Amino acid sequence: MKLALPDSTTSLLSEFKTNPKKLVAYLCISAFGNVMIIATVNSALNRDAEAGSFMLSLLFMLSILIYITAQKSVMADAALTAEQTIAGLRKRVLANVRKADMAAMQIVGRAPIYAAVTREAQTISNTLPMVVVGAQQSVLLLFMSIYIISLSTVAFILIGLFGIFAIAFHVFRIRLLQQKTDAQIANQNDFFETFRGMLDGVKEMSFNAARRDAVVADVVEQSAKNQQMATDIKRIWAREFVSTQALFYVLLGLMVFVVPIFTENYHSVVIQVTMAALFMIGPLSSLAQAIPAVTDLMRALQNIYALETHLGTVTRQTKGEVDEDTQELDVAGQSLSLNSVTYSYHDTQGQVTFALQPIDAIFKSGEIAFITGGNGSGKSTLFRLLTGIARPETGEVRLDGAVVVPEQYGAYRDRIGVVFADFYLFRRIYGQEDADHHRVSSLLDQFGLTGKTELIDGTFTTTDLSAGQRKRLALVITILQDTPIIMLDEWAADQDSQFRAKFYHRILPSLAAEGRIVICITHDETYFGTAQVLYAMVDGCLRKQTKGRELT
Repeated sequence: MKLALPDSTTSLLSEFKTNPKKLVAYLCISAFGNVMIIATVNSALNRDAEAGSFMLSLLFMLSILIYITAQKSVMADAALTAEQTIAGLRKRVLANVRKADMAAMQIVGRAPIYAAVTREAQTISNTLPMVVVGAQQSVLLLFMSIYIISLSTVAFILIGLFGIFAIAFHVFRIRLLQQKTDAQIANQNDFFETFRGMLDGVKEMSFNAARRDAVVADVVEQSAKNQQMATDIKRIWAREFVSTQALFYVLLGLMVFVVPIFTENYHSVVIQVTMAALFMIGPLSSLAQAIPAVTDLMRALQNIYALETHLGTVTRQTKGEVDEDTQELDVAGQSLSLNSVTYSYHDTQGQVTFALQPIDAIFKSGEIAFITGGNGSGKSTLFRLLTGIARPETGEVRLDGAVVVPEQYGAYRDRIGVVFADFYLFRRIYGQEDADHHRVSSLLDQFGLTGKTELIDGTFTTTDLSAGQRKRLALVITILQDTPIIMLDEWAADQDSQFRAKFYHRILPSLAAEGRIVICITHDETYFGTAQVLYAMVDGCLRKQTKGRELT
């Protein structure tokens, strides 16, 4: 998705799916209702004693009705617009994440994506209504200014100058406060990270008293620092509140004591102007708060746009312009082969740091294939190529003899059930909501998970299991996918000896007997005899072995 970063208010406003004419109309009606309220009150305060008040009362009630109706529409529209905007932005980010491959995700990292759909989205949710309210208060100030200038030009000028000064003063103080708040949040994050490390490192701390004391002292020090910073922020807030209130009292003093010096007829409108000035205090304060909110809103949108652009760029670099979901694979999946496949890693200068040599291998349905090799031998890279997470630099991946082209990699991965060494276990069996409960119960029993968890309404009651049990549940979910190919990476590493034997002697053969291609990365030499095909990775080369003797 190609997106230009917004550089103007127009491009920012384009995100907000609302009718601008309707919004402006409601803003004006709401402001008109506000001015009518204060004008009616002023008229009532200055009417003759014998004058009737029925019409003024009626006008006052009508003004309140106009204000309430328009203001409710403004706030409701602001809330709806904020949530629609957030939903749209999240949907676009998630669409980009779905298109990205594993290499792109590793480059971008999880933190920016998580921040975009949580922190930045929350910022938009919080600030957009404030911005709309700020716009409404601006319109109200405009209408109120017209009303005041009709009463006294001098008062209008003084209020205008004072309002500009008050807003500038408030914004400056808010920016200073925001800087201190950001610093406090950063320190708080450091505190939580250190505290989490203390909890996770309990075993390591128990073997070294000096380390234990130093870690605890560091946590206490950061906690004390965070407490001091939070206290300072609260003090600044208190001073800001008092200063803002004092400024508005000064405004009243200007209306009562200063304006009469510059005008002769002011005494006849002093009450009206003072009431109007009092009425402007709230809008001025709201406008001052809305100005930093606009900055926060723009920053949040810019960060989301930047993430979208970065994700799109990195994805194109790792996948090219290929859409992997555009073509289906019209094959059953009876054989999988690699033909002269190569893959390499490069450093920042473009130099090759590791490379797989041209690899040829074939895996057939009904057969169990093991791949073994030491650390750094290339077996994990080979596994990425087999699972379709990575595409070969040269050579071909074939399914039933047909070359898997880039546009078919999405369909290719759909043919594979896989459990990675660093797997993630979803509680909900997404995409398998119609799974047969009798079959699920049978598999749970086969894998020794009966009574540990069960499937209810498409969700397992718990995944809070031991490492070995979690892997068993992951394999259960993989089997339920009914894919013609199953690939497992060091699956038996976390199993006890009894279930490990069951895995190699009963589970794997039963999967192969169903006509599946079964490929496992394993170091369990004791069970190598279970496999019909054994490959060994050595320094990026794949060598086929049989009965302990290497085949060339």
